[in-house]
Amino acid sequence: LAIQQQDLKLADDLKKSYLTYGDLPKLSDKFLTEFLRGLDRDLLARVVVGAPPDVKEKMMKNLPDRLRVMVQDLVERYAQLSAGELDQARRQFMSELRTLLKSGQTTVQKMMGDA
Repeated sequence: LAIQQQDLKLADDLKKSYLTYGDLPKLSDKFLTEFLRGLDRDLLARVVVGAPPDVKEKMMKNLPDRLRVMVQDLVERYAQLSAGELDQARRQFMSELRTLLKSGQTTVQKMMGDA
């Protein structure tokens, strides 16, 4: 049985403290802008390559103009990366987000602009 069917409160608590790649479009623009500034542009480009349109759009619109141009140039260069390489970049990106969460500097609610 799914956790939600067994323990609604536990399921709700997990949703509040866990973040997935699919949650990226839900992140607040303010948080995402600050977070993306601190990442390597090569990593950003690899994460954007092949990303679902909503993820790609959210990330690109939250990059400073100059960085957006650099990332877009790299996206074109990285378009032929293997699925494994792209998946590795996404895992690294999500690991950076989760490290920030574990550090206590922010919460999922704050990332999403709910707090």
